[in-house]
Amino acid sequence: MSIKALVWALNLPDLSDGEYRVLTRLADRHNPDFGCFPSIRKVAEDCNKKSRSSIFNHLNSLEKKGFIKRIHRVRPDGQQTSNEYILYFDKGVQDLDGEGAKSGLGCIQNLDTNNHITNNHINKPILRSVNLGFEEFWREYPRGVGKPHAEKAFKKASQRVGVDKILDAVKPFAVSVSHKPKKFIPHPATWLNRDGWNDDLEDGKDDNIDYKFRNMVNDIARVQR
Repeated sequence: MSIKALVWALNLPDLSDGEYRVLTRLADRHNPDFGCFPSIRKVAEDCNKKSRSSIFNHLNSLEKKGFIKRIHRVRPDGQQTSNEYILYFDKGVQDLDGEGAKSGLGCIQNLDTNNHITNNHINKPILRSVNLGFEEFWREYPRGVGKPHAEKAFKKASQRVGVDKILDAVKPFAVSVSHKPKKFIPHPATWLNRDGWNDDLEDGKDDNIDYKFRNMVNDIARVQR
């Protein structure tokens, strides 16, 4: 994550709600060392939007306004991959009343050279902010209890292992326990505090049968009483 990019995006005026959401998500996924190149699918997920066409519309608008530039990329085999996004940090805030904002081009000469990447870095991880990362974690975790405690635990854990490692682990974990009653799933804060991303995942098949059997026995016992 680039703090500079996120602060810049958060302080831009005169953006529509959709443009603001897309640009802040791009800024959140910008890495000072490697650049910014999330897929359209990932941007849509970050914005909680099902329609990719709306994402394209907002990207087109942001590019016309001069806040971003898209660079199309292809792999060595010729297959198209996600775009690289250049973020024009010097446009729109301190340059609003200057010549750069009037021409729409003056700020480009002052681009941060860390924005540009090479194909050698396309597999490098792009870090996400703690706040947005926690919201994604909360959406994915299969038991939504104790949010304040979970947020506190998430911040501590992200300082130790990074946001991406937690987010990459929570979805497989959610799938592995999807057969379980929620009372048998640890609280999110507990999972975070015990480094749950290091746990072996359950396949859940035998457990599912076991839970159903125990529930059936309990139902019979209640009837007999």
